[in-house]
Amino acid sequence: MVFKDVKLVERVVLQPSELTTNFRAIIQERLAKRLEGVCSHHGLVRRGSIRTVACQGGRVRSFSLNGDVEFAVTFDAQVANPARGDVVEARVTSTNKLGVLATVLDPESLDPVLEIVLVRNGIRGTKPDPTLESVVVGQSMLVEIVGRRYQLNDTKISAVGMIAAAPPPARVRPTTPLAAAAEELEEGGSPEFSSVEGEEDDDVSISLESANDSEPVDSDALSAKGYDDEGVDEDEASLDEDEDGGGASDDDDDVDSFSGF
Repeated sequence: MVFKDVKLVERVVLQPSELTTNFRAIIQERLAKRLEGVCSHHGLVRRGSIRTVACQGGRVRSFSLNGDVEFAVTFDAQVANPARGDVVEARVTSTNKLGVLATVLDPESLDPVLEIVLVRNGIRGTKPDPTLESVVVGQSMLVEIVGRRYQLNDTKISAVGMIAAAPPPARVRPTTPLAAAAEELEEGGSPEFSSVEGEEDDDVSISLESANDSEPVDSDALSAKGYDDEGVDEDEASLDEDEDGGGASDDDDDVDSFSGF
């Protein structure tokens, strides 16, 4: 949008005959007649956009002999005043060997707001643009403002521009964890792994803590119940010893008994 909402302040002088109950409407009419549709030091004010906000002052002009009263009026308005680097959408109205003429219209009144010249060979602040050869009348395009000029009470703003560069395509961020980790590796970062490993570590630590927190073994109680210090039944231990020692001797006797054959 070439128009922008701004808050402005202007001084309006009323005659004593205009100081009635509807003096605010008179002030707004006076501002619209003076500013709307023409260029001022604010820029080009859009027609029908002025809305009075406040009237302050109301001082009688001492150097006037007819009792005129001056008000400081604050009002809202839509103003077109493009700066260098702004990008606007314009429609090509004519072409020739020198360049292209594009116009920005008011979408409501269809009045011309900006007339932009795009030079084929380039001027100060621009470069030669071969894409202008393919531009046709009636085509819409994005134009970057390089400079602008207007005089008081002009009905439109003259500007110089060039075709705006196409914006880079938006980069789509990956949605899956694996794709996000791969992108972080490509960018030189370290991917963040899932919390599954951390949960396993927590389980292991819990089990270790529970093992460490177990009650110590009472050796006296084990001895009273027939167990040794290692918690093994003494009777079972003696049976194991007999099986290990005595069993080997029995086998030797059997071998000796058959040695005579």
